[in-house]
Amino acid sequence: MDDLKNDIEEGDESEASLLLRATNEPELRRYFANQLRKSSRSRYTVGSEEELADATRTDIRLNAPQVPAPVPVELKIADNWTLAQLIERLENQLVGQYMRISRYGIFLVVHNERKESWEDSQSKKMLGFSELIEALRLEATHLARKYSKISALEVISIDFTVRSQRNPSS
Repeated sequence: MDDLKNDIEEGDESEASLLLRATNEPELRRYFANQLRKSSRSRYTVGSEEELADATRTDIRLNAPQVPAPVPVELKIADNWTLAQLIERLENQLVGQYMRISRYGIFLVVHNERKESWEDSQSKKMLGFSELIEALRLEATHLARKYSKISALEVISIDFTVRSQRNPSS
């Protein structure tokens, strides 16, 4: 995931300008699942939209022999959600539904420039994307303490706008 983030945000042949146009999560899910599959080098397998026993479907699941259960990856386009909704989805969807058998989970949050700020409903402060991610990481840390079954809960951000902010004429 770190390599994928670096390729999109910093890579010479970044696809960020194309990804900026994606407005729905299924489009991005397919892209990320495909990129993860290509970079797996047979160390893990990638499932996309796998149906669970309760008929819910994970966005992406990573299966690796060294990890006892699949690792769910829940993808969210931050621009489509409020901070409160993202926090709710982190706990109820990723942790509550998809991590029932897994000790590890990834909340992948991307930014496509349709929204510049998110309101923190508690402090009423407006947060930029990096502050939004920090708030979600704090929540993930809180959830890892709250649920003893969690070994690791990561919030990973990919900002499709980084390159255009650096090169406004591009």
